[in-house]
Amino acid sequence: MKETKKDSLLRFLANSFWLQRDDFWILALVEAGVWAAAACLMAAIIRFSGDPTAKEFSLPGLMGFIMALVISVLQTSGRFVTEFNIGVRMSQTRRRMLLSGLVLSTASLLEVLALAVLLNGVWQALVPQADDLLAHIPAWGWAAAVYAPLCLGLFCGAVLLRFGQRGFWWMYAVFMVLCLGPQMVSSSAYAALPLTTELLLGILPYALPLLSAVPAAAGIALLRRAPILA
Repeated sequence: MKETKKDSLLRFLANSFWLQRDDFWILALVEAGVWAAAACLMAAIIRFSGDPTAKEFSLPGLMGFIMALVISVLQTSGRFVTEFNIGVRMSQTRRRMLLSGLVLSTASLLEVLALAVLLNGVWQALVPQADDLLAHIPAWGWAAAVYAPLCLGLFCGAVLLRFGQRGFWWMYAVFMVLCLGPQMVSSSAYAALPLTTELLLGILPYALPLLSAVPAAAGIALLRRAPILA
């Protein structure tokens, strides 16, 4: 029986998962390691600080959640720098490698996010007084935790593949501006902005998808033109 394009694609994705199965274990170990380090630090603070309110801060859960997002950005970026290039060199189409990268990166992100939630539950069981910070994240926040790192990682990987070292320094410069820029703005300028918590929470559910779509579209456009390195 002749193999259809759909069957061929599914076989390709299955083979990609199999070839990269060790990466999923490594990501889980990194996530668990960061959580364990935060848990040990928090346990030491609770034990030696003498502050009765120390138990209320769920540092391990917060660090686990943040680390899951960081892992996703780095993993997705690295996947589009290396595996995309290798796949196209081995006669795979750019469209197929883009799809493979997104599927594998989504699976990796869901894995580390699920592990972060599980480990957060472990901390809540060990320290019932701790405030469950993850429980305060709304549904749109969890959705953003999935698509935003993927879009950013796709863009970063595409920039690195397209422009190489120059692309890295451009992104680093933008990152530093975003980090240091707000500190250079006077407090009076912040006070003049008509921003409230309620307003931000009302805007973010709609602004985040739009802000994430821009780097995703730019990343896809760059991957279509990125040179394939020997």
